[in-house]
Amino acid sequence: MQPLDLISAAPWQRAVFTTYALSLSFFEAVVLDRLVRGGGRNALILADPEGIRAALSEQGARRAGRDYELEPVASTTGVFHPKLTLLFGEGDTHMLIGSGNLTFGGWGMNLETVDHLHSSFAANAFDDAADLFDSLAIADTIRTGVTDQFEPIAAQLRLSARGAPRDGSYRLLHSVGGSIAERLAQFADDLGGATRITIVSPYFDKTGSAVSRLSKLLDCEDVRLHVHPEPKGAVRGTMGTNWPEALSARAVCVDTPFDDGTRALHAKCIEILCKRGRLLVSGSANATNAALFIGNVEASLVRIQRNVTVGWKAKAATKPAAYPLAETEDADDAESRKGILRAILEGDRVVGEVIVPRLHGAANLRVATTAGYIDLGKIDIDSVGRFEAAAPDLEMQSWGGGRMVLRIEQKDHVAEGFVSIAAAAKIIQKAGAMAPRLLAMLSGTETPEDVAAILTWFKEDPARIVSAIPRGGQGGGKAEREPIWVSIEELRAAGEFHASGPASSGATEPAWQRALWLVRSAFTKPRGPWKSGTGEDDQAEDEEDAEGEDERLKRLQREDNAKHRAMNALDDLLEEMLAERHGGIHAASAFALAHYLADRIRPAPSVVYGWLARILGAFAHSDLPMDAPVATAGVLLRASDGLDRAAERARTFLLRVKIDPMKFTPDDQAIPGFVEILSSSWDAEQFMGKIRAARTPGEEVRAYLDAAENGEPLPSLPTLQNSPYWQQLAAAFANSEARSRFRILDKAQKSCPKCNLVLPTGRYQDLRLTGVTHHCGIILCREL
Repeated sequence: MQPLDLISAAPWQRAVFTTYALSLSFFEAVVLDRLVRGGGRNALILADPEGIRAALSEQGARRAGRDYELEPVASTTGVFHPKLTLLFGEGDTHMLIGSGNLTFGGWGMNLETVDHLHSSFAANAFDDAADLFDSLAIADTIRTGVTDQFEPIAAQLRLSARGAPRDGSYRLLHSVGGSIAERLAQFADDLGGATRITIVSPYFDKTGSAVSRLSKLLDCEDVRLHVHPEPKGAVRGTMGTNWPEALSARAVCVDTPFDDGTRALHAKCIEILCKRGRLLVSGSANATNAALFIGNVEASLVRIQRNVTVGWKAKAATKPAAYPLAETEDADDAESRKGILRAILEGDRVVGEVIVPRLHGAANLRVATTAGYIDLGKIDIDSVGRFEAAAPDLEMQSWGGGRMVLRIEQKDHVAEGFVSIAAAAKIIQKAGAMAPRLLAMLSGTETPEDVAAILTWFKEDPARIVSAIPRGGQGGGKAEREPIWVSIEELRAAGEFHASGPASSGATEPAWQRALWLVRSAFTKPRGPWKSGTGEDDQAEDEEDAEGEDERLKRLQREDNAKHRAMNALDDLLEEMLAERHGGIHAASAFALAHYLADRIRPAPSVVYGWLARILGAFAHSDLPMDAPVATAGVLLRASDGLDRAAERARTFLLRVKIDPMKFTPDDQAIPGFVEILSSSWDAEQFMGKIRAARTPGEEVRAYLDAAENGEPLPSLPTLQNSPYWQQLAAAFANSEARSRFRILDKAQKSCPKCNLVLPTGRYQDLRLTGVTHHCGIILCREL
């Protein structure tokens, strides 16, 4: 099975890649694409600072820190050079050990080696890999910001090999805390001692000192070095030569697969024939001192083949001319001296650490986004390279797509690194298969299928919708449209997260809470209708791959079905969210979801009326304050329902939710979906003029009673004057004794306040709609 086929073979829950050189353009276009297509998620790349430095120059790499984690790992004695791929699944783990970097060349163009291991036959190698990560976590020579992730990786490797047979045939050798060469000498002694060494490597020390040391350590003088045939030869490097000029080793060309001159050699293999067997080594270690002895961090697999005495076939070859070292940046070039940092965006703060070189003291910090540079001001780097800074609004910008690179400038020093978004990492970690849909929602690229799935996910546990009671309940106008941000401390104190199930475990973690809040916030942003089936949709298809008419119709049908599923899911979700036991805490989220779907799908007005009636009823029932968009929707509902006295009823609504109509400024721009569906030509300000000029029946009753008590002239009271009881009211206006016989209610009721008999339906409606009725005498209602 090819490595890419393995990547897409299962929905891997965690994927870890280690590399020296790095091409994020390759990783995103090829490896990450295959991982996601297979249902995998939660990818982590551990790369040498040189690899990070190269990746920073790739403008096509746009998803680092959001769709996957990227972390630098530096070795103070050399370079971080292992090439491992760890794929963790449900009860199953696979490991690839190879020579290829995470680049186009390493995964296809060069001649490389890769070994695919499983714990069923290579449990010892899994134990060794676990030891590598444990050693990385505690080694003084390693600088990284993710040692806390190394131990869980090691634990998972050991768990995956628990109970598996161990015959010692496959061992992973690493150089953290010891040399690979010394381990090879031990294995060779166990097989009776080495009799022949054959080395395939693209790089050697110029003098061949590592080969000489290995020959002496193994007490073996028969040393053969592979000469890779032209036209490609070996990959040129910056720290090693293709042939050790000062060494008198025998030049050979090893047979298949190493005699393929059509691909440049980057594979590293060593065959050690012994008296009672053979050692076959492959992986990241070149034939250099830094790789085989002490310096780099390396990882190679050794196959221990007992009682095998036949080795590689090879033919004599001519020693090649030594290649000049590959060109490097000029030592005075600022880019070649650029330091590398790591950074995480946690809400409105960015925290980070300079990995190389060691910096401390005052510095300037800025971040590069697709929109340009943002100055984050001065920072203070502590003695171990850590720093933090306020980064308001940066998190919201991060979801718009494109990469984010943090840059520190300190006198002659510059350090850069990719910014990881804590909320994105937590979504990938916690949300399972829902993660890609949530990330699409946050970036504004969601499809109807995504929304239908997310709403169903919400319905499974409404606590996933991070809710907060809106502030500014007096409907203070458009300024209140600004997002309401909730601090981690507030969210922790709220204690609203009690989700269960594997995708929700750990829901009380602040980063997960923040992630859910961001998802909820994404539903508050008007995005307009989906373009499916419109001229714009056709144009977009023309600009991409041509789509046949049958395929187009099938796609539109799928999207239409998804829209119906989304609306049905919202109906079910509202039932749960607005349940009385929640005390209205989800009403604001329900409003945002309803408007989002109205704006995106544009359903029938009757559907939207139903949603709004339920949601506004929950606000009123729980006596919740309303912000301007919610209050505007309530006004719009009455302006567009086709019933009489719309302005008067809208005024009643505002007064009952404790909003002064004289001060209220409608925010119809915040609810374009509702406006377009219910009354596309609605002039909110003009209608508010009518509301301000109107008086509710309750207000007229209050004005009547106040004027009568204060001896003021009878005011204009059109609603009361049009009622059948106006003659009695007018006669009693100046007659306090007559007025004393009136029954005055603060709230409309269905029974007579004197005899307690149920009022006839018509008279109860008079009381509600005009503020006055008759039963055992005049009954007035002052309810607003």
